[in-house]
Parts: sequence; C-alpha cells; structure tokens
Amino acid sequence: MNILDYLPPWAANWDSSEPHKKPDALTWISAYQNMALAAAACQVWPYHASMAHLRICMQIALAAKGEARGYGLAFLYDQLCRESWTEKARRGDAAFNIVKVSQTFDLEILEQARRRYDGPIPRKPFVHQWEERYHKSDAHQQTPNRKGKHGDQKGVKGAGKNKSSHSFSKGNAKGEGKRPFPAHNEPRKTAR
Repeated sequence: MNILDYLPPWAANWDSSEPHKKPDALTWISAYQNMALAAAACQVWPYHASMAHLRICMQIALAAKGEARGYGLAFLYDQLCRESWTEKARRGDAAFNIVKVSQTFDLEILEQARRRYDGPIPRKPFVHQWEERYHKSDAHQQTPNRKGKHGDQKGVKGAGKNKSSHSFSKGNAKGEGKRPFPAHNEPRKTAR
C-alpha cells in the first residue's frame, strides 16, 4: 500500500510528482489514518495495530528534531516497515504476526531509514565543515622548503614573519601561534 494513494481530498493541491518533496505532517497523518481504516476494513491490518505503529512513527518524528533531521525520517521508517512486512507476508513467513511487529520498534529498519534520509553523504554540522576547511588551509600554508622574501621557511608556521613588537598575532617569539588574519579560504569570525 502506498500511503500517498490515501491522501484526503483537501490535500489535492499537494504535488507528489517531485520525489524529494514530501507532504507536511498533518497531511501525512491524515493519509495514514485513511490507509489504516481501509486496511482494517479489508481485514489486512487491525486498526489498533496500525495506531500503535503510528505512535512509534510519531516518537521517531519527535526524536528526529534532536538528531538534526526532519519529520520525514518517520515517513521513511513507516514506508520501510510496511515494505518489510509486505515481503514477509508474501513469503508466507510462519513467525510473522502483523499485530506484534506493529507494536515493536525496529532499530534495524530505523537505521536503514536514517541512512536513506541522510543520502550518500552523511550530513555534518557547520562547525565540522569549518574545522575541515581550517585544517586544509593550515596544511596548505605549511609547505616544506618554501622560499619567501625572508629566507627559507622550511614549513614552520610563522617563520620569516615580522617579529616586531607591533605584531598582530599573539604567538611566541618565533612567530608561531595565531595568524593575524584568516586565510583566504577561511570564514571570518564576527562578534555577536
């Protein structure tokens, strides 16, 4: 069952032709309840079991906020659960019980949903991206045996810099320490 087939009539303006676009949470819950009623009427999925699964999905949606993910993680979890259950029922798995699995939180499927939600490249917070750029710029500036106008620098950070008392950096006597200005590819820090 595709949950988008059960969208309520007032959600007719939602365009499902774009694969990356997802309905808002209210539309999804309404479609889920319509699907659960249809499944219960056909005696495929008991209504109380589908509502227990909806509760698990809502817990995942709320927890996804703390993981820097959106409520779409719950949509993926529900979709992957129902695909897994459909496959088990199609195979005729004797141990499969739709009521029991509907009330169970499946960590393996949740991990699959997280990987699919994140895409091929895991999302990183902005701080980690900045740190990676910072370290790359440091490696670029510490090239060995680089000659400058002040002689052989030999990869020492700050070597050959002006060592006057009016230096902008707060480094030691060799000129090592903080750079006076950000490198050309570093973001500038701004005071708040």
